[in-house]
Amino acid sequence: MDGIAGRAKWRRILYSVGIVLGLGLLAQQAWQGYSALQQIQACVIRPGFLLAALALYVVAYFVQMAAWALIMRALQAPLSPQAVVEGYALSFLPRYIPGSVWGYLSRNEWLAQNYQVSYSVSTTASLLEAALLLVTAGLLGGLFWLPMLWQIPLLELALVVSGLLASWLVWRALPWLAARLGGKRVQGSFAPRQDLALWGTTTLLYVIFWSLQGGALVAITQTLCGGFMLGVFAATAAFALAWAIGFLVVFVPAGLGVREWTLSALLVLFAMLQPGQATLLAVVSRFGLIIAEVVVLLIGLHGQIRSRRNRDARIVDHHG
Repeated sequence: MDGIAGRAKWRRILYSVGIVLGLGLLAQQAWQGYSALQQIQACVIRPGFLLAALALYVVAYFVQMAAWALIMRALQAPLSPQAVVEGYALSFLPRYIPGSVWGYLSRNEWLAQNYQVSYSVSTTASLLEAALLLVTAGLLGGLFWLPMLWQIPLLELALVVSGLLASWLVWRALPWLAARLGGKRVQGSFAPRQDLALWGTTTLLYVIFWSLQGGALVAITQTLCGGFMLGVFAATAAFALAWAIGFLVVFVPAGLGVREWTLSALLVLFAMLQPGQATLLAVVSRFGLIIAEVVVLLIGLHGQIRSRRNRDARIVDHHG
């Protein structure tokens, strides 16, 4: 028992250290983004569109949280919307530490400490989330890019069918495989119709998530000088593929730098922007994403503080 308690204590300490480091690295990135924006402020001609882009990024973050909450529900570990908002962003902060695994380990610890969710379930949820993000990113990127390379009839339909099939296979096979590899009995899932609805809604939410990111890029183009045009589909495909490539480069914290370089290159390829325009757009986009994350973090922290006050008030009333 002492060994188990000791390991739990060390996990709590490492979780707290990871959160602090993540906050520090996020603050550093926010400052660097602000400094870059200060250097290019002469090119910001309609700042109101920056607020629109920020709003889209914030909404996208909540859409991502909603999709993850559905994944947790499908794994029979449902969380309340309040719990998701309060803990999702904060627990994932250590992803800014080099090596993508730290954010997921931190989230596992948060779920174990606060909601008694087993590490196997939370790890499976993280695997599902990452896999579905990659599948939908690949689908949207392929739908835009491949028809540019090959003019094949019904290619778009074949891509949609392949993407949906891949998403469904991930949804059904990954939890089963994770349970088998962990030496656990595969738990019964929801009824087929409910399981299909959860999968369809989750996949749709991730498509909406990518579309909001693309819409934010378009909004940013409206605030920068240069008069360049960018379509929502091209922006969505470029952002989704850049995110996927940055995610797969695991030794770079949160894909920093890699995603910006890839996004810039894809915007040149997809939308025929000038390299300078594409680079400027990618830098401002990263700054907007960081500010949106800070906003979501503050909303979550406010919820945590309010919940703690309500809990303390109930304890006082009970003892009173």
